[in-house]
Amino acid sequence: MRANLNISAAALAALFFVSACTAVPVDKEDPSTEISVKSPMPAALERPNIFLITLEDLSPKFGSFGDAAAQTPNIDALAAKGIRFPNTFTTAGVCAPSRSALITGVHQQTMGTMHMRTTMFGRDMPYGASYLAVPPATIKAFPELLRAGGYYALNKSKTDYQFGTPFTVWDESSGAANWKNAPADKPLFAMINFNQTHESYGFPADIDSEGNRNAKSFVPRNIKFDKTKTVFTDPDSIAVPPYYPDTATVRKSIARYYDNVARTDALIGKLLSDIQASERGKNAVIILTTDHGDGLPRAKRTLYDSGLKVPMIIAYSDERNAGDLREDLVSFVDLAPTILNFAGVDIPDFIQGRVFEGENRAAPRRYIYAAADRLDEREQRFKAVRDDGYKYIRNYTPDKPRLPDIGYQNNSPIMAQMRSLYARRKLANVSAKYFDTPSPKDELYQLSKDPHEINNLAAKPGYQPKLKSMQSAMDAWIARTGDLSAVPELEMVARMWPDGTQPVTAAPTACLKGKDVVWKSVTPGASIGVATRPEAKAFSLYTEAYTPEGNALHAKSVRYGYAESAVISVKTDSLKSCK
Repeated sequence: MRANLNISAAALAALFFVSACTAVPVDKEDPSTEISVKSPMPAALERPNIFLITLEDLSPKFGSFGDAAAQTPNIDALAAKGIRFPNTFTTAGVCAPSRSALITGVHQQTMGTMHMRTTMFGRDMPYGASYLAVPPATIKAFPELLRAGGYYALNKSKTDYQFGTPFTVWDESSGAANWKNAPADKPLFAMINFNQTHESYGFPADIDSEGNRNAKSFVPRNIKFDKTKTVFTDPDSIAVPPYYPDTATVRKSIARYYDNVARTDALIGKLLSDIQASERGKNAVIILTTDHGDGLPRAKRTLYDSGLKVPMIIAYSDERNAGDLREDLVSFVDLAPTILNFAGVDIPDFIQGRVFEGENRAAPRRYIYAAADRLDEREQRFKAVRDDGYKYIRNYTPDKPRLPDIGYQNNSPIMAQMRSLYARRKLANVSAKYFDTPSPKDELYQLSKDPHEINNLAAKPGYQPKLKSMQSAMDAWIARTGDLSAVPELEMVARMWPDGTQPVTAAPTACLKGKDVVWKSVTPGASIGVATRPEAKAFSLYTEAYTPEGNALHAKSVRYGYAESAVISVKTDSLKSCK
């Protein structure tokens, strides 16, 4: 089922929620999507161990990606052994919507995970209440698909998917999760997150990670590191982007950012060394990226390249294609199908991304797409489309400034100084325009001449053909994939959580098919886990009928965004035959 450009917001919502089994719109931008490049994986990398390493709030500030100020020898060494993808883009410039797209391979506005964040709806707002998004029933996180395909899926430790963390997604997910302890009889998928480059590490010393001043649970936002190997970036060596005032505060803040990157590089170096020395590392694919662009003003939370463009490295244990530079456009929705493809797991139809590396690699993208919606307590709405030469941004809320007044972001020393200068009319126009209203409805940038996206060409006569082609590309994308951000959030939530109450997944039931046990839940899209003990911390993912080893069976179920069911305990010898 595909949305139509002329469809009303209410009708669009109904398409997604009137039937729990509604198909997820796919994204087939042009015939080249169907073309693939055959490059079979060597036998040594069949069913490889896959490590997905993510950093937070970081644009391509690596030496191997051309940043002269970066001190990242360990990441650069990985890049030298692997493939660099310098034109990788997230689907949002902020973490939760971006991570929801990464973990599913589906754009956030297709499944209702576009607002930052769902649990903050109503906080510091005159209306709304906390909720979890309920994606269409067919959508599953790709680690759950890996589990169903025989992988052990481990996460350390960030989730933030906007639909909760269903117990079926991971075999293990916690800050204490250790990939070294994973069972040896299964191939491993490990997602390992480093948060030391998060924007909060650039806040003043008395602000905690939640933006609270002098909180009782305050933990200083600095990184523990070997003082004999301290890295300090010279603020005078920083290239200040033109959208900032060139002040000591700005230079010091950016320099601190580079320091945090360097210290994180040392932590990643230790991880890479451990992987290489392990048995897992002999048959491995390592992917390194970040969840969106820099955690700095006019980067994070925006749809400029400073907020969307991220580094991506893929390195194989046999070092094939070492040092290659692949300049294809890559979207975050492409990670899920690419990882599933590495693992030899079928890619379901709901996934909107494409395989960009490995066997069955698709032809390069023509466009990438991104969106920004409510940010904490501030409502706004933008869409962006980018090709290899131009960026187009559509602003649905031109009555509001492009940089909204967000309490959490105002802890940034750069943002605080820019707002102070603006209030005193001392902020140069190139920076002040982001606080002005009305803001432009359309923005068009020629990236080869204007990489910082400063000079808006949308009203220039000579660029009207390009503007119209980019607008058409965006309209076609919205028609293909749907846009729940066109639905007021209150209305969308009412459909997901009727009466403002989280739905509860129906408990599974069991029956016998011969000697095999079959589990079902009447909740469409529910996933089921089984265990040998009712109090088990981990439930095995149920995928098909099985012959149990004992007489006592325990199971529970969950649909994404719903509360999980109670644990059901049954005796095999009391089960009836399946009808």
